[in-house]
Amino acid sequence: MKFFNKTINRINNQKGFSLVEILLAAVLGAVLFGVAVMIFTKQETMLREQGSGATVRGSGRIMMSELTKQLRLAGYGIPVDNVFTTATSVSVTFRSNTDNVSSLTTNAMLVAQDTVNLVSVAGFSVGQNVWVYGVSGDNNEAAPYEIFDVDSGTQELTFTAGVANEHSATTTMVNPFHLYTYTWDSANNRVTKSVDGGTANVFLEGISGLTFVYRDSAGTDLGAAVSAANLPNIRRIEIRLNMRDTENPHSEVSLSSDVTIRNMS
Repeated sequence: MKFFNKTINRINNQKGFSLVEILLAAVLGAVLFGVAVMIFTKQETMLREQGSGATVRGSGRIMMSELTKQLRLAGYGIPVDNVFTTATSVSVTFRSNTDNVSSLTTNAMLVAQDTVNLVSVAGFSVGQNVWVYGVSGDNNEAAPYEIFDVDSGTQELTFTAGVANEHSATTTMVNPFHLYTYTWDSANNRVTKSVDGGTANVFLEGISGLTFVYRDSAGTDLGAAVSAANLPNIRRIEIRLNMRDTENPHSEVSLSSDVTIRNMS
């Protein structure tokens, strides 16, 4: 009986946590939990942004490479003075013989003559625009001519209009070409491409900014809108490209490339 009473007294003398202590522990636990969640969320966001940035950067490099490759075609098979037709900070239009078709003439041409015989008319077709120019750079026509007829039997082309200059036989080149226009569509964050004045189709998407900078052989900036007098002086085009993940606005990356117009050197 005496032992039982001592046990009861010992139990009665034990003290538990007070309400204040329980509340303090709960608050402290909530704070620690909140800090843990904040750190986890921040780390997750950083990892997501890094992954998104890497993806955008990779896509940007591919797009920059494709745009650079296209601009390097400018002026192929075209006299230097007639390569670019317009050049602004957001759009560029140039001529290029991307079909890789050309032929020398076999007869002389007089002023206003609208027919010419070639070594070969293979690759030429009705409706094509061609440039007529001297191999040595003399007597270049100031404007292109449209082919009205192609005679594969006599190897003769007929233009819709007569030429403006006289041209010697065997030293005059006739090259067909295409007219390419690349434009940044800021309203839709994309770059469009049109050929020969046709429909502007999507060339690159996900572009948040695009700027073309034109320079002459000395590296001088020719301005945001290159004048007609300076178009033949373009020798380099700097491309400044910005891209952003539409689901993560903090993942914007900037890329640049300096393109030398080799066909005009």
